[in-house]
Amino acid sequence: MRKVKLCMDCCEYRVKPTGTEIGRISNRIAKRDGEITLYGIDDFKEFAEKVGERGVTFSPATYHNESRSTKNFAQMQLIVLDFDKGISCEEVMESVSCGFSVGERKSNHTGRNCRR
Repeated sequence: MRKVKLCMDCCEYRVKPTGTEIGRISNRIAKRDGEITLYGIDDFKEFAEKVGERGVTFSPATYHNESRSTKNFAQMQLIVLDFDKGISCEEVMESVSCGFSVGERKSNHTGRNCRR
């Protein structure tokens, strides 16, 4: 199993937060670091549903001193792409180079002989 450390909010939102609510979320998630399991495609789908459909805010990083700032950055194990408008996930997957894995789609780490 792959355990990934990140910060995740406890609240779900039906509409995108605005104004002072954004600051409250940012302050709250810095205090909510934990681990999730991302092993198979179902784990990724569950995570995407929680964030994309149920509106749970997260940060792929964790922070020292329960404060979300550059100087308090602790670590990041997950790189996330945000597709609000425009390019689709499929279009990105078609144009990226080798050296990463997404769910069950894996490539080698040398950048040669890429299989998609």
